[in-house]
Amino acid sequence: MNTNMSADELRRWAAQCVTRMKDPLITGDEYERLIKMRDGLLAVAESQAWLEGESKKKTG
Repeated sequence: MNTNMSADELRRWAAQCVTRMKDPLITGDEYERLIKMRDGLLAVAESQAWLEGESKKKTG
């Protein structure tokens, strides 16, 4: 995983999980995994947004 992703990039990745969850061929186990991935990515995105905001305040 690229550790230099912005909050927006992480949110887009989470959105891809949601899109994949809508696929009728997704099984229950895979669906549950996608939910966990989505939730994790959104949590990291929130932290990344906070970090991005902090760095802007310090330099701006």
